Amino acid sequence: MTSHYSNEKYHQLNSQLSESLFQGRYLVRAYQNASLAAYDVAMGLQQYLSHKNHLGVVKNGSSLIENLTPHWLRAATPMQTKTETQTWTEYIESLNSETNFVMWASENEITGEVLVSEKEVQEIHDRLAKKRIFSIQITHRATEEIVLANYSILIVRNSILSDDSCAVVMTDKMKALSLIGAYQDLNGAQIKSLSGQEDELLLNLVEKKFETKMLYLHQYAMIPPRVTDRVVFHFKDLSGAALQEELGLTDFHCFAPSRYPFWVLQSWKNWWKESESEILLRGLCIISLDAFIKDDDLTLKIPNAVEKIRRLSQWNVLP
Repeated sequence: MTSHYSNEKYHQLNSQLSESLFQGRYLVRAYQNASLAAYDVAMGLQQYLSHKNHLGVVKNGSSLIENLTPHWLRAATPMQTKTETQTWTEYIESLNSETNFVMWASENEITGEVLVSEKEVQEIHDRLAKKRIFSIQITHRATEEIVLANYSILIVRNSILSDDSCAVVMTDKMKALSLIGAYQDLNGAQIKSLSGQEDELLLNLVEKKFETKMLYLHQYAMIPPRVTDRVVFHFKDLSGAALQEELGLTDFHCFAPSRYPFWVLQSWKNWWKESESEILLRGLCIISLDAFIKDDDLTLKIPNAVEKIRRLSQWNVLP
């Protein structure tokens, strides 16, 4: 396949997605996964706007930004990171006038907890647009009714349980060409909707079948807004990996951080402060809502599996 045909085929795919998803109102780019999307958008903007060499990064919530950080450090790229004590308004007002873009996440990719409300999301995009700074939001959902500011770019990633096809949504203010888009294998790309197969009512019905202490986000006085494609379990006395193994769930339906080596988990604290707790990571087990849809008995299997693991973990010392 010639490179010209590759570019033409990629352009046609993106045009079709733009029409089917947003009736042509916004530009869309397809990617094999979210990591490639983040790399292509960030590096493309840095090359296109090379005179604006400062970057803004808000690491909270997404490993995608952490994955790009080594590239920026090796190139000695000036980065301005938002501190925990800064409000978004204070942070945006403190940005260098030569800032190219700010990359940030609106949800935690592991727990699905919403970090930035919809109202604040719009304010962030608008404030950055007034400064002519691109606002790159990493999110798990986008509806057909979204209204983007001129400098807004959305990296709409799938769940951690299915890190496959990903879409980038932007306005025509984004002039930077794709560096790697045409060279991907997108034959199996399935981007039919960006809102996600989420069902808040179904999620609530599923969660009601479990004890509150088993559900991670139910530890709060009020359940925080969250992405509704997963059920997040947490156990203080057993491993999430053990539960996944006992249930026989694949990685497409279940995610247990305790399966990862410590040198991978150590880097999580850079974008998720709570992950410094070894007890938290060991006991987390995220199961997709789709798993409950496919197996009606899963709500019964989970308590039984937990009871079995606890029973086998106990030691009785005979006199």
